[in-house]
Amino acid sequence: MASKEWYYFYVLACRDGSLYTGYTTDPDRRQAQHLAGTAAKYTRPASRRPNRMVMTKAFSSKSLAMSCEYHFKQLSRQEKEAELYQAGVVDLNYASSAARVDLDCSSPFFMAWQAKIASK
Repeated sequence: MASKEWYYFYVLACRDGSLYTGYTTDPDRRQAQHLAGTAAKYTRPASRRPNRMVMTKAFSSKSLAMSCEYHFKQLSRQEKEAELYQAGVVDLNYASSAARVDLDCSSPFFMAWQAKIASK
C-alpha cells in the first residue's frame, strides 16, 4: 500500500521583514530551494535571503493547502502575525534559531482554519 502524500502550506520569514507563503509536498526541500534562490521569484533577490520557514501546516489534499494559502494571503500583516503567534510561532525574525512550528490535522489551529475555509 502506498504511503499517503501530504501537502503543506508554509510561511517564510524573509530577511527584508516580509512574509512569504506557499505550498509544497516536501517542506525541507522547499526551504533549501528558497535559501538557494532557486524557488519562487519573490524569494530570489538577495535582499530577501536568507529566509526561515517559520510554520508548516499539513493537509490531505493540494486543494486544501492552496485554499489555506489563499485565505492567509487575504489577511493584513497584523492578522497574519496574530494567526502565526496563535499557532505557536514565537519569533518572525529570519535569523532566529526558534524551531519551525509544524501543525498537523489534529491541531486546534488546523480545526480553526478548516472552519474558516468552509465558511467562505
